[in-house]
Amino acid sequence: SSKKTCTLKPVSFVKPIGEENEHPGYASEPNGSDHLVSLLQAVENGACAKDTMVVVNSTTKGLAAMTVAVANSRGWIDYDAAVAEYWPEFAQNGKQEITIRELLTHFSGLPADLDLKVRWRGREAAFRMVMDERPEVPPGPRFLYSDINLINLGLVGEKVFGLSLGE
Repeated sequence: SSKKTCTLKPVSFVKPIGEENEHPGYASEPNGSDHLVSLLQAVENGACAKDTMVVVNSTTKGLAAMTVAVANSRGWIDYDAAVAEYWPEFAQNGKQEITIRELLTHFSGLPADLDLKVRWRGREAAFRMVMDERPEVPPGPRFLYSDINLINLGLVGEKVFGLSLGE
């Protein structure tokens, strides 16, 4: 049998887009949905095997949000409570009033991402950097997409469940 090489273009999810887009935040280049269609077509046309491995970024975001939603459905988390109620260490650097809802809806005022120019390695280093972040704008009145929100939600979920997201 002959091995086929899948030659899809890599997709970058780091191109910032403005509020004129229907979903402000980050988009891929080419568009992420176009890339998915290209992948599906490549499998259908036989250019890629069904078991071809592809990199899928940002999957933990959905898991973090789902974890918090499950905790809320069980009465363990109140969306309108301050994050610090469940994770006291969060209440530093101007974050003491940020609520779970503000993290979920990107109204926390936290920046879009960690400083990508700073070299770091490992989970603990990333979490220290997250803890050091300060809101760029006051929490509440303004939508500001933030990957950091979802990292924080994952940590809240871990505190409430007593397990890591991977567990």
